[in-house]
This record gives sequence, structure tokens and C-alpha cells, in this order.
Amino acid sequence: MAAWLGNAVGTFVDVGAGDPIRGNQTYHLELNGWKGLLIEPSVELAKALETTRKSPVVPVACAGPGAPDTLQLWLLGWEARAHLFPGDQPNGMIRVAARTLDDVLAEAGITGFDFLSVDVGGTEADVLSGFTASRFKPRLILVDDRVNFGRSRRLLRAHGYVPVRRTGHNAWFVPRRLARIALADRMTLAWHYGPARLTRRLMRRVMV
Repeated sequence: MAAWLGNAVGTFVDVGAGDPIRGNQTYHLELNGWKGLLIEPSVELAKALETTRKSPVVPVACAGPGAPDTLQLWLLGWEARAHLFPGDQPNGMIRVAARTLDDVLAEAGITGFDFLSVDVGGTEADVLSGFTASRFKPRLILVDDRVNFGRSRRLLRAHGYVPVRRTGHNAWFVPRRLARIALADRMTLAWHYGPARLTRRLMRRVMV
């Protein structure tokens, strides 16, 4: 991330923060002096974040404009999410408060920040529909790309952001004016987000 965020201390917002340490996108930033906001709807994970991390925790689910004030989420262990992937075996459901990301940021007094991570297990596009990226101007946005990624991409493109890299299931977005894409990253993006993505999906359907 240093290529996009530099070595200076900054501010992050982590939507779907999850485990305080394991697989967490912002834990090492916090260790290096960054400050931010952790947003996590799971009661148990929110408690773990409050105990382990320094940054404030907001125990809500981020949703799109017009969503109900509360949402019902599946529980998978301690994790809470609205979408189930094949093979998931939920152990219950919970009802949580829901807000747009814009509203959460306004209530926290945040007017701008450097890094946004959105990993909410399938409803990333809903989160982004309630976020005005062009107002808050993060330098880097990481979005889980497994569900409804086309909509996520369109929403961010409307605010001037383009994908520049993919690692794991994360698409990296930066402001268009800052986009510098290495050849290897261009090939990866074309394979995962270009026409080949649709071709692979069609082939999987035919083979089922």
C-alpha cells in the first residue's frame, strides 16, 4: 500500500472491520501511528475491536440510501453479514442498526481521510451507494470484489475512481488522476474484470 499511501501517518475508515488483527486491513496501519474509524455490526467482533484496537468502533451495518433503520444479518460464528456464499452454514441471525457510510462519517466528524476498506461479505455495492467518495477523497479504496462488483465499480467510477490492482479478493481503486498501472496489474485486471470474467462465468454455468 505504500506506493499509494506513502510513508506518512494518515487516517483510515474500515467498513466490516471484522477480526481486530487476523486478516484485518488496517491493523498494521494503526500500529504505524494511523488513526481511524472501525465499523462492525457483529456485537462480538465489535467488543473484540474495542478491547484490542485503539481506534473508535461504530457497531452498525452500512447500507444504501433508503434502507431500513435496522437490518437482519446472518451469523457465521461471530461474523455478521447479509449475503451467504455457497457452503456457508449460518448459526443464527441478528438485527442491527443500519446507516449510510456518509451518515456514519458525518456523526464521527470526519470530513476527509486517506484509506477506505470495504469488506462486508457481499453487500459492498450497497455500502458504496451510501458513500460520496468525491467529497471525502480517500487516496486508496479497497473493495471485496466477489459479489456485484460491476455495480461497485460503476459507483466508484462516477466519483472519479478507477481500479489499478487486484490482490486476493480485493480490488484497489484510486482517483483517476493518480492512476499508474503496471503491466502485470493491467493483465490481472483484464483477466478478472474484463470480458474474460463473463466468459468464465458462462463456462461455469454450462459445466454445472
